[in-house]
Amino acid sequence: MQFMQSDKSLAGRLARALGKERHKAFARRAGVNEPQLSRWLSGSREPGAANLRKLVSALGISGHWLLTGEGTMYDVPRVAVRTIGRIEKVLEDFVEEAGSDDSAPESVQEAVAGVIPWVADAQTWRFTWVGDQVVDMLGYGRVEWYESNFWADHIHRDDRDWAIKHCLEQSQISMHYVFEYRMVKKDGGTLWLRDFVSVDHLNGVPVTLKGVMFDISDIEENRKKAENRSKQLEADKPSLS
Repeated sequence: MQFMQSDKSLAGRLARALGKERHKAFARRAGVNEPQLSRWLSGSREPGAANLRKLVSALGISGHWLLTGEGTMYDVPRVAVRTIGRIEKVLEDFVEEAGSDDSAPESVQEAVAGVIPWVADAQTWRFTWVGDQVVDMLGYGRVEWYESNFWADHIHRDDRDWAIKHCLEQSQISMHYVFEYRMVKKDGGTLWLRDFVSVDHLNGVPVTLKGVMFDISDIEENRKKAENRSKQLEADKPSLS
């Protein structure tokens, strides 16, 4: 059975992501009940958090897009997912034993040169490992990042509330997500970061967050200059009155 729904609804977005795959086959692959899937596609019901995670995981799409329609269906570039995958592979055994004074494997540092790889507890939001690159990019020592609430306390105050809220929501429903925010550097300056996050779930509960932070300060600066230039050009237009 095919359901005609607009992308403006969750049902429509789900149908778009599902494409031509047979509902019975997808339900089995995703681990959901086929009659439930039919109700979600018809729009008569919406999936709960646990089933949203199953849908997002099976379809490989953005949980934020599926829920809200904002952004794109696949908002995490494949290169970022591959980068995170490389970190996970190298750290599979290392992270469990690594302490705050341990150095990262050289292969991890080389795999993500120029960005900050990290691992955190999804329940406490406490970092359990962070790459050496953090010292050059933000100025803080690695040991400082393992303090309770360090990450949240050093997000720029104008971004803090929404960034934390976004992470809490996405970690419940997504396997991967990306967001941008500002961090306060040790010298008091500000760094724009694009953070790509991968979520490990156990029995439907997020347990570990792994990701990479990219410095996008230059991109944001150029974007701001372009916006200001556009406003200036608009202001300089001769009046027709």
